[in-house]
This record gives sequence, structure tokens and C-alpha cells, in this order.
Amino acid sequence: SATIKGDPIKIEQLKGQAYFLRAWFYSSLVNLYGPVPIINRALELGEDLSISRSTYEECIQFITEDLDSATALLPLNWEGVNLGRATKGSAMGLKSRMLLYAASPLNNLSNDAAKWQAASDAAKAVIDLNQYSLYPDYYEIFHEDNNQEVIFDVQYAFPTRTMNIEFDQNPANIDGAQGLWKPTQELVDSYEMADGKKIFDPGSGYDEQNPYINRDPRFYNSWKLL
Repeated sequence: SATIKGDPIKIEQLKGQAYFLRAWFYSSLVNLYGPVPIINRALELGEDLSISRSTYEECIQFITEDLDSATALLPLNWEGVNLGRATKGSAMGLKSRMLLYAASPLNNLSNDAAKWQAASDAAKAVIDLNQYSLYPDYYEIFHEDNNQEVIFDVQYAFPTRTMNIEFDQNPANIDGAQGLWKPTQELVDSYEMADGKKIFDPGSGYDEQNPYINRDPRFYNSWKLL
């Protein structure tokens, strides 16, 4: 195989990003369709493309191995124009998520405790990086890009690429908007009361005639975002 020339640090970082992206796309496929064929080499012209699905366990192993490789090669942080690229935390966080899904009742019919332990260990490893923490303001978190709670997210470059919230969520009769984001009653009801009780719990104080009174502060902050 040809030898790649250039800055060895950049080469390693590019390899790390490639491992992460392959794991990211395979994780999306597995989450949508269940086990899929694993293809880890360039296929030849004329080669039979009828490749059988791998098992779910094989897919999870393939994804987590790629993420381990990515973790070893990626930096903890990026700066400047590189902000938003995958980091060690991104790779470790995705590994934690996939191992959690693998341990869940949907995919772990025997309730194998070892799978739960693997998911727990992976999540603890992300915490132990000491790179992330909960954002203290439930409203402002949506206004501060790349805050301390963000592990991996889409970057938007104003004004050439923005997320037009008004256009996305306003009704179609307002300047042809799309009306994509509308809260359901189920979402509204999911917010607790100020004392932490669910709205239909005995003694919660919930009043169906005044449903927006004495609710969890996050309820009102969410309201402001809509």
C-alpha cells in the first residue's frame, strides 16, 4: 500500500476522524435497520455485492473497535476553524451510547449483566475525562454554542449557514414556513410540577383549568424557546 506523506500528527488525526466517521455511520445504520453487512475494505469491480448481514453483536464490536482506534488518535479539543471535529470525548461518548443500546432489553434478551457493566464503564470513562459538565441554565444552553455540555454537534456558520428556527417551526401560512417543530400535549404533560411531582401524581396540585401554573422552571424556559 502507498505511504501517506505529510505531517505525522495531522495524518494520525485524520485517521482518527476516519475511524470515528465510519463508526458514526455504522451506528446510524444499526440503530435504524438492526444488524447490517460489515464492509471494511475496498470492493473490487465485478465482485459479488450480495454480502450477508453480520450479527448485531458483530456490528457492535466493529463499531466499538473503530471508536477505540479513534479515541487513541484524536485530540481532546479542537480550536479555531477545526472546532466541531470529532474529539476523544466524541468517540468515547458514541461508544458509551452504543454499548448502552446493546445492553438494553431490546438487544439484551438474557439481561447479561456484563453488557450493562461495559456500558457503565464506557460512560464513566467519558465522565473521567473532566471535559464536560452540566450547563447551569436550561434556557441559555440553547444560545451558547459549544458550551461545556456539548460533546459533538453540528456547527452552523452565520450567516451563510444558519438554523432558521422561525422558518422551521412557524405555520405554513406565515411566509411559507415549514411548521416542523410543534410541541405535543404529551411533551407538555411530561414536565413536572415545581415540587418535582408528575402532574397526575396524587397531591401534585395540578389544575387542569390552569395547567401552566406552578410547573417545573424548565417548562417555562422551554415555552420561551418555542
